[in-house]
Amino acid sequence: MQKRFRNIIATLCLLTFAACAIKNDIPYPLVDGSIQAMEVEGQCDSNGSSSNQAIINKDKCTVTLYVDDTVDLSKVRITRLSVTNSAKIVVDPAICANYEKFPTNGFESLDDLTLNTNTCIDLSKKTTFVLRTYQDYPWEISVERIVKREIVLESQIGDAVVDDVTHKVVIFVSNNQPLNKIKVSAFSLGGQHGTVTPNPLESETYDFSKPVEFSVRNGWEETENKWTVYVYQKEEENTVPEVFSRTKNATLTGKVQNGKQVGVEYKKQGENNWTELQSSAIEVSGTSYTATIDKLSPSTTYVCRVNVGDNKGDEQTFTTSPATPLTDGDFDNWHKKDKLWNPWAEDGTSFWDTGNRGAVTIGDSNSVPTDDTCNGSGKAAFLESKWLVMKFAAGNMISGSYLKTVGTNGILSFGREFSAFPTKIRVNYKYTLQNFV
Repeated sequence: MQKRFRNIIATLCLLTFAACAIKNDIPYPLVDGSIQAMEVEGQCDSNGSSSNQAIINKDKCTVTLYVDDTVDLSKVRITRLSVTNSAKIVVDPAICANYEKFPTNGFESLDDLTLNTNTCIDLSKKTTFVLRTYQDYPWEISVERIVKREIVLESQIGDAVVDDVTHKVVIFVSNNQPLNKIKVSAFSLGGQHGTVTPNPLESETYDFSKPVEFSVRNGWEETENKWTVYVYQKEEENTVPEVFSRTKNATLTGKVQNGKQVGVEYKKQGENNWTELQSSAIEVSGTSYTATIDKLSPSTTYVCRVNVGDNKGDEQTFTTSPATPLTDGDFDNWHKKDKLWNPWAEDGTSFWDTGNRGAVTIGDSNSVPTDDTCNGSGKAAFLESKWLVMKFAAGNMISGSYLKTVGTNGILSFGREFSAFPTKIRVNYKYTLQNFV
């Protein structure tokens, strides 16, 4: 009887414990994990110039980096990795030089890390970093090495054709250029930081009458490779420029025989008289030229030609872009929805938006229309920065749209498509300084 009583008591205790169990059905908060900035040693831009600006696409969660020709892509050292919301960084151990010493948190510089930290990773192919908050956010990282192999020979026509796989180079020069006595102006076949042996720049002229073999070491390698250079004669052709026209100017780019003088003429279509572009607006570098024509009229068709020496170039037409006004640039159109002021007409399409939609959950709009304008008519945008309870909200206006609110933070999409190319934008504004403590 006593044993049965103990069993009953034990059963009641289990039932009581089960009845007191709490089911955790509260969802985790949505906390963004994004890469804000990323820098590596040897970083440059897509043209090979010095730059620490990575290309970050927050919509696609991608980071694109460019490095110079000193960087071994299998041993890239990260010098900065800034992330949002203290997200944890998770990487594939196989790409780390030392996975145990790779940082798991973001850092603004190597000075923020301990001395034994190792940020070297293999980025010779695309890889994925996962930023972990309450959710996982995969980010694709890619790195491209920029190798500027510049070759310029006397009377060269066009750029050298360089094959990085077969290690062969083909160069064309004019018919009247002797192949056995060619002056070499540039020959960085190994890139900016590589070496070439023998170095043709050390001779007054060089013999390219037959294929020439060079030993080339790239800046990121210890070993040399054999390259073969072929130089051929060809008849010079009229240069046809590529034209990039904007609203009031146009840029002409193209190829020209090295050492030749370039001139540019242009006129409105249908007119008889040509205008010669001043030489200061034309830049020639080796076998390339760039010319900029200013003071053009919007929505107008022009004819241009590039003259090389005494030879007149072929005529080419281009049309400038229209002088398109910026959509709702006067800020006259607004409508109010609940407590939120929106900078476009109620039945219109938004071009502008504000990042303060989340602010109206605890206060009023701080980006609002005002009658205080520069010309005494219409509306203007009044952008006020102020504290709303415990959150500081900056008055702002963006070309783009407000996507969503995460916590008290707004997620924005910046930019609008704009096919015209204005030379400048004028803004009328006034500012009242205040101290916020």
